[in-house]
Amino acid sequence: MIEVYSNNVSVPAKATVPLDNEVLRKGCTATKSGNTINLNRCGVYQVNCECSASAAGTLQLQKNDVLQPQAILDMTNAMAASFSTLVQVQHNNCPNCCCDAPVALSVVNTGTEDVPLTTFNLTVTKLC
Repeated sequence: MIEVYSNNVSVPAKATVPLDNEVLRKGCTATKSGNTINLNRCGVYQVNCECSASAAGTLQLQKNDVLQPQAILDMTNAMAASFSTLVQVQHNNCPNCCCDAPVALSVVNTGTEDVPLTTFNLTVTKLC
């Protein structure tokens, strides 16, 4: 389990939301590396994200650089948004095997304008 957040950051168009602060991390199933959350063990993870912004914008979850259509933060008509989704990981990321890599999650500004985030909170929990 991991929880990260950022406050008062501007996310440029097509850029990844910065994950400035790690609040909680239990175990090694989910770890933070820069602006990415790495999922290191096979299973199903619940990803919850909430944010507020001072201007309209759209953020979207990426899994291994592929946008996830079910996980969008659309702040077009409201300045706050959230999503909750499940992510499946098929294999363990073993440090002794050079063929394995973690599943990488990030949240990206998919719009054409900067998004001024007031708050951003991301929680990832391994369910099974």
